[in-house]
Amino acid sequence: MPNRCVAYGCSNTCLEEGISVFHIPKNANIRKKWIQQVKRTRTGWKGPTGSSVVCSEHFSKILKGVTHSSRSVSKSSPEPPAEPIMIDCSSLTSELPYASTTKKSVSTQVEENKDKFCKGTQTERIICYNEVGIQCNLLPEFTLPQGTNELENDYSDDDDDESDICDDDNYLDEDSCCDSSLTNDEKQKYIVYEDALLSLFSKCYQCKSHDVSVTKLVIGSFLRIKQKCLSCETLTSWDSQPFVTNIPEGNLLISAAILFNGCLAQQGLRVFKTIGCACISSRSYFHHQRKYLHPAICQVWDMRQQSFFAELAEEGSALLLAGDGRADSPGHSAKYGSYSLVDLTHKVVLDIQLVQSNEVKSSNHMKLEGLKRAMEKIHDHDLSIGTIVTDRHMQISKWLRESHPDTKHYYDVWHVAKGVKKKLKALAKQKDCEKIGEWSKSIANHLYWCAASTTDGNQEMIKDKWLSLTNHIHNKHKHTGLYKRCSHGRLSNKKNKKWFKWHTKASTKVCDLLSNTRLCNQVKKLSPLHQTSAIEAFHSVIIQFAPKSRTFSFKGMLARLRLAALHCNENGNKEQSKTKARTRRYCISFPKYKQGGHVVCKLKVASTYGYVQDLLECTMQIVQGNKPDIFFEDNNYNLASPESLSQKLNHPHKSQAILEHKSRFSHTL
Repeated sequence: MPNRCVAYGCSNTCLEEGISVFHIPKNANIRKKWIQQVKRTRTGWKGPTGSSVVCSEHFSKILKGVTHSSRSVSKSSPEPPAEPIMIDCSSLTSELPYASTTKKSVSTQVEENKDKFCKGTQTERIICYNEVGIQCNLLPEFTLPQGTNELENDYSDDDDDESDICDDDNYLDEDSCCDSSLTNDEKQKYIVYEDALLSLFSKCYQCKSHDVSVTKLVIGSFLRIKQKCLSCETLTSWDSQPFVTNIPEGNLLISAAILFNGCLAQQGLRVFKTIGCACISSRSYFHHQRKYLHPAICQVWDMRQQSFFAELAEEGSALLLAGDGRADSPGHSAKYGSYSLVDLTHKVVLDIQLVQSNEVKSSNHMKLEGLKRAMEKIHDHDLSIGTIVTDRHMQISKWLRESHPDTKHYYDVWHVAKGVKKKLKALAKQKDCEKIGEWSKSIANHLYWCAASTTDGNQEMIKDKWLSLTNHIHNKHKHTGLYKRCSHGRLSNKKNKKWFKWHTKASTKVCDLLSNTRLCNQVKKLSPLHQTSAIEAFHSVIIQFAPKSRTFSFKGMLARLRLAALHCNENGNKEQSKTKARTRRYCISFPKYKQGGHVVCKLKVASTYGYVQDLLECTMQIVQGNKPDIFFEDNNYNLASPESLSQKLNHPHKSQAILEHKSRFSHTL
């Protein structure tokens, strides 16, 4: 969309015949004068953005022949007015930021400097161009195709739109392309077409002869071009990227970017293949992953985890934890089981353990084993666990009761309520029990209220509140035990309420369910203040890094779990987003489980990825043979993977298996 002139009553663009547009200058003094001139006729103007331009209709005669725009070009610009209409720029024309009388390509502002060599490249006697705009074209003879007037842009034509992203912020200073303070991974990279790049080597820059021979070497995304002049025999060599030891840095960064952002190798590499961009192979990716990326993830996780352990030890208080497990696949055939412990006070993933199914009796025992390893590690760092909130796993309950009697163990309310609602839904499908379905939501809400209203954690009080529901649904509001009377007060719609009648089928079924001994014992252990919602949020993050539809090696799964933990720890305490008017932002959703109901959620600020930069720095250190400044050996850096599930089985030779397959299905082959 072309940029429109910001002058009052003017909407000219570069698409109009004879019109050129100019961006507001970056020089502070000149920029101030332009803004003052615009505000003479447009007092409510809030100031320039990156897309603010002034067309040639508002300049004096001195601009004759200037046909430049930072985003568009008009080749047939007529003579501007002799006298300025809005802005008196007769004395400023020579200082226009993009004014030029030389023929250059669209969006290109380059200055030729024959006395300097390009920094950061391995080139002999090659002309260097200093970039002074956003997009740099190294071919000064390039012109636009016939009929092309502008390039695509994502800028709004509404100048009053106060976008958070300003075009001026993206402009580089003249010396920024040679900023030696930037590391290689911080420097900007570009996609360059091969024919455009090779055209730079079409002549010898020593004798200007076009009688040259050019050869190229491609290693993944790395390109080396060697030029030999057949006239003066000058040799020129150019590399597209630097090396880290003997590895092209771009190849390593591609592998790191795919893994550290939770992408899958096949999908990430297919992006490059789709656009025809030279890239590494999957074999190179897995080599980088195994040798450099997995150790980097382990080291960064070690450093951050040990730092947090030190902070907790300095606080000296007992930990308040939430724990839950996750299988790598649905059903009861999971290969891996992970168990996570989250510190509810600081909302940080404290530890995550990975268990393979053949390390325990069966996949049902992976949760308990993961919890044992996690708690053992916490105790090894002299940290005490005061309270832990988990689901209703029977093995975990028994182990905590016998092995850690001093630790308070609570059940998460959501897990208990989910089981109750599932049973109520099954009862509602029976004949003459439809009324149970209408009470299902109220019964689940009552379960939450029983725990939340008993802040002191009195288990008998929680149980009596729960059992009072059997009287309440029959329109009886006085009870025995610790809880004597309902707390809801007088009911306004008491007559319209569909109460249960004693000794009916629906009444008997629902009372048996509510007063079930096992359920009552579980209700007594409901957590009054803290739940495992932070764990469930973390599990949703894991799905982004390790989807259940994909299989990974043991170390591959462990690395992705730790990546998810690093991301969750960095973004787990984000603030609520606000509008430009400083009002808090919310969103409304209609999830399936609400069955037509809605959920109002707070919109949080954008996520940050500082951990990715730490991972990249650690990767470069490992490639160079260095260890980071802080390194810990206690987190199983050289952890050996468990034996594969089929290692003890007899494996036939591949050729023999193929022969047997062909003989068995010979009639179809």
